[in-house]
Amino acid sequence: MQFERSQVDPETTNRVRRTVADSARLPSALTVESALGAVMCALTQRLTAGGAFDVLEAVPQAIAPMFEVCVLHREGKPVVKADRAEFVDAVGEHLGVTPAHAEVICSAVFTAVRSELSANAVAGVAAQLPHGLKELWIGPPVSAPDLDVDVPPEETKRAIERDLARRGHLPPNVHPSKAFASVLGLFTKRLSGGEARHVLIGLPLVVRPLVESSTTHRQENASVFGREELFTEVGRHLGTDRAATEHIVLEVLRAAKRALPQQTIADVEAQLPPDLRDLWRSALPPHEG
Repeated sequence: MQFERSQVDPETTNRVRRTVADSARLPSALTVESALGAVMCALTQRLTAGGAFDVLEAVPQAIAPMFEVCVLHREGKPVVKADRAEFVDAVGEHLGVTPAHAEVICSAVFTAVRSELSANAVAGVAAQLPHGLKELWIGPPVSAPDLDVDVPPEETKRAIERDLARRGHLPPNVHPSKAFASVLGLFTKRLSGGEARHVLIGLPLVVRPLVESSTTHRQENASVFGREELFTEVGRHLGTDRAATEHIVLEVLRAAKRALPQQTIADVEAQLPPDLRDLWRSALPPHEG
């Protein structure tokens, strides 16, 4: 089933570009066209070949060339079975931004493109997407006010280390990377294996080695423990007293939340018991805490 293409006019093109430019917080090296092309190419790979062609036919003619080649190359290939976290990660890798920033870019592009499509076209795409990705497609714009888009992805590990060294009150024998790996590695054991993996791929690429082993070499079921057990284990790992341990845990969780996509933050919260959920929620950015 094909959908009627939107009418072509400069106002439509400018409206789409303005929506992306205003919401995506693109770095200077990225154009609206490259962002829109990357996101829509990834979307068409998640659809059937027929569904991808329907989208190409439905979007305004000025936008279609930005991802037309992806649709043409899509013919005869299987659907890429990516969930939301994997989709966002792939877009981020293509654009050279963090997954958290890629989530914002995807949301901005989807909002802009969706507003130019018929209700049938929007529903046709949504029907082929898994739940989380469907929410990204049809949901409200993603806001990430604490995302620091000025830090290049390759510098995010150093930025986290500097922040923990400054705010974490770490003892001399505990390097910021060790603190981050210990706290987040233990914390994610309370999550399912699938959600722990989403945390891993939600982190900037240069940060992932710190927690890759603990989030991948594990059983699928979550370990059962609460806030007190977490503090005890972290203190044992780092050799810190209770007061220092509590402070370090809070600062590491703050650093992690600043680096993760908003949906991953929400999904983590949904899996936690009440005491750890309160701890996760309390790990606010410094200006909110």
